[in-house]
This record gives sequence, structure tokens and C-alpha cells, in this order.
Amino acid sequence: MQVATPAPLPHARWLLSLLLPMIALLAITWQLIGSFYYTLDDPYIHLQLADMLGRFGHYGLHLSSYSSPSSSLLWTFWLALWAQPLASWPAAFDLIPLLTNLVILALLLNDLLAWLSRRFPPVSVLWIALAMTLSLNLYWLVMSGMEQLAQVWLTLRVAFALSEGQLQQRRFYLALFALSLLRYESLALVLPVLLWAASQGQHKLAGLTTLGIITVLGGLSLFLHDGLGLGWLPASITAKSVLAKVGHGYGYGLTDALWINISHSLSSEYNRNLLMIGLAWLLRDRHNRHATAILALAASVFLAHLLLGRVQTGRYEIYVLALTWIALLVAITPHIRTWITQWRRGFIALFATLLLLPSSVFSNLSAPWAAQNIHDQQGQMAILVQQYLRAPVAINDLGLVARRNPQPVLDLAGLGTPGAFERRREAPYNSDWILTLMREHNTHFAMIYDSWFPYWPATFHSVAELNMPGMLLGPSSRRVSLYADSEPAAAQLLQAVRAYQADHPDKADWFWIHRSLP
Repeated sequence: MQVATPAPLPHARWLLSLLLPMIALLAITWQLIGSFYYTLDDPYIHLQLADMLGRFGHYGLHLSSYSSPSSSLLWTFWLALWAQPLASWPAAFDLIPLLTNLVILALLLNDLLAWLSRRFPPVSVLWIALAMTLSLNLYWLVMSGMEQLAQVWLTLRVAFALSEGQLQQRRFYLALFALSLLRYESLALVLPVLLWAASQGQHKLAGLTTLGIITVLGGLSLFLHDGLGLGWLPASITAKSVLAKVGHGYGYGLTDALWINISHSLSSEYNRNLLMIGLAWLLRDRHNRHATAILALAASVFLAHLLLGRVQTGRYEIYVLALTWIALLVAITPHIRTWITQWRRGFIALFATLLLLPSSVFSNLSAPWAAQNIHDQQGQMAILVQQYLRAPVAINDLGLVARRNPQPVLDLAGLGTPGAFERRREAPYNSDWILTLMREHNTHFAMIYDSWFPYWPATFHSVAELNMPGMLLGPSSRRVSLYADSEPAAAQLLQAVRAYQADHPDKADWFWIHRSLP
């Protein structure tokens, strides 16, 4: 019997279909806000650092001090390249992360469709691509303005090359090198891959790539420590590390910290990686050497991130899921080819994926409202501080308040203010470190989440509270408390809030006043 030849994959049409939801989400965001905001406050930290670096050659958020709030060397320097050319168009510069991510999304989906089309019949390609797009949180990652989308893309390119035995290609090692400079946790993937490549006879390329990684990351550490007087690693790593609370004032031991991280990770959707790896191992073709190697790699990366990585659904750990997806697809390729032969079965597979990873699906669909959260909270705080208060403030969310702020901002979380994290770590159960920092930085106002600082100084005056309306999707809390350290400072802060309310009557009731003007 003659077997019918499958119709060629309508590649361009499928690519456009996968990009259309992104266009729709951006249109909804514009309709909600009237402009574009990212779904996180963090990209504004990168933008401010890149702006200072590109225009003034200064590594910090304000010309008054050095700081290292970004853990992505490659992303920061990419943004910095645009700072000077767009100095006269700051709004355009702030869109560079979005525009970059849109290009990366198109490249990622193009590469994904091409790889899938080489392995599976056309009837199954779109369903798999759509399932991966939603579960990998790709649309939200575009609107986050962060480097994780590039991390996912490079991870997929590495996995594609491994699945097809392309260890001799230089672009494979370029992707590994870029991954290392993009996110430090990518080393959990890069190092075992380089070891595998060396064991397969690619000693020279693997060795040169390893040397390049050590040289650049080592040079960055020397620059931060010896050149700027900061820590050996970026503050965003030391402050957010799993090991941040080991010893010192917190009293945690190493095993305590690791166990807390493991328990948190396994109680989240991160555990789906383990389920997918286990399923792939049971159903794998034992004669497929590439399938076994990629599964082993996925398992090792999963364990490394489980121990030392952070899990925040759809962001820090998403590169692990991208690798796990490819390992699963390579391992069960024969089963997919024989089972997903009809559109109906493809829809069932997609629906099963959505049930397995619902948080990422919801995150994608709710991205415009997450961006609205940033506009409604951090955006309004930035307006209040920069246009009405016009004085240094202490905060725990650094991005928009620090963006283009002529006044220095005291970062109590420790990313943008050297020494803040270390002081809190030494005395986390009292407020002395807060008083000392604010006195040293000549700062009389603070805007914080109370839940982040349970030992807030009792001597501070509670002036007002910003209560963000709507769903809580992006920020850690809908309420931001506004404090002053003295009666005169409290009167000044209250006057600024009242002036903001007068100029923004539609948002006046977002602020709850705790005191009256004297």
C-alpha cells in the first residue's frame, strides 16, 4: 500500500498564528494604560543601570555611588549600547527591552517550528508549538522586559543541537558562551554540556568556550570588587541567593537553607519537570543515544536548580522547563508520531499540557493586567517621588522610582545600595540597620511593604498608604506604606501626597491618609 506523503508545513502561517496573541496582549495593555509598562519593576533597574553606563560610563543607578543591581552582564551591555544614541528619546530607549524581546520571540518560534517540522508530521507541529509557547510563559516573558526570554531561546538552540548531534558547530558554543553571560544560573546547563562535548572529542571548542567564560565572568568579579569596591558577585545574586540567609543574624545553617529551597521548589509547578523527565525516561527509545544524553542533562540541570536556584513560576526556572520539553519530545518521538495523527488528538495533548502547567497559561493571559499593576503602583510612586516630593527616599522596589530620578534612592533590599543587604543580614530582627542607613544617606522618607520589614522603626511617622486597585498580579503587595522620620518630614510628605491627589483626582482615593496637616 502506498503511504501518502505529508503536506509541507505551512511554516510562515504557523509562525504568524503564534505571534498574533502577542500583538493582542500588547493592544490590550495599551487600551488599559494608554501607554506601555512592563509586567515587572525590575527591567527599569536594568534600564537605569544601562543608561548610566552607556551615557556616563558609570556603573551604578546614580552618579553619587557605584552599585551592581543586575546579574546579567550581556543584557545590561546590550541595553547600554542604545543609551547614547537614544539619549534625546528616553521613551524610545525604555522600549528597547520590549523590542528586543519581540525579535527574540520571533526567532525562537521560527527555530522551534523548524526543529519540530524535522521530527514530527505537520498535524502535530502546531499543537506542540502552542503547548510549549503557553507553558514556557513566552508572551509574559516578552512583556517582562527581562533577559529570561533570551535565556529560553539559547537553551532551546543548545538542546536542538544536542538532539541532532551538532557538537562540532561553532554557533553551538557561541550559544553556550552567551548563556553564561546572560544568567549565572545558566552555568547549571552550560558546564555539563561543555563536559559532554569534550568527552565526545570536541576538546578545543569546549576548552576555548570554558576559558572565555572564566575570563569574562572572572574579569567582571575583579572589576566589581577591586575596581568599584563592591562584592565579588552582583548584588542581585548575593541578595537573592539561596545561601543569603546562611549564618549571620538569621541563624540558618547550610542544610536549613537548602531544605527550605527544595521544599519550596517541589511544592510549586517546578515539580512538573520531574514528572516530565520521569515519563520521558520510562517511554524513551533505549537505542537513541541522543535521547538518553539529553534526559541525563535535563535531570542534572533540574537537580542543580532545585538545590541552588530560585523558583518563581514562569521566570527564574523557565530555562529548565525549556530543556525538559526538548528532552521529553526527543525521548518519545516515536509515540508522538504514531499517536498525534489527527487534529483532535493534538487538541487533547494541548489541553493536557494546560492542565499540567496552569500558572504559566494564566500568567500569559493576564500579562496586560500585570503591567497595569506596575503602572498603578510603582508608576504612581515614581510620579509622587520625582514630581512632588523631590527628595531622597528609601524603598524596597527599586525600578521605576529610581528611573531618571535626579535624587539618589536608598534601596533597603540591597540591590542598588552597597552594604544595605549585609547590614540587614547581620541584624535582621531589629530596626537599627534601617535607622543607620537612612541617617548615613541623609534620607528622611520611606515607601515600603510592611510585610517585608516586620521590625520597622517605631519612631517613624506613618503618613499615608497607597492602596492599588484591581487584581494583584505583579507587585508583592497591593499596599505601600509611606513613612517619615520626623514631624517636619511627615508634613512635607503629606503635602506632596495632597498635591498629587489634587492633580490626579481619578487616583486620589488610592491614597489613604493617616494624619492631618498641622
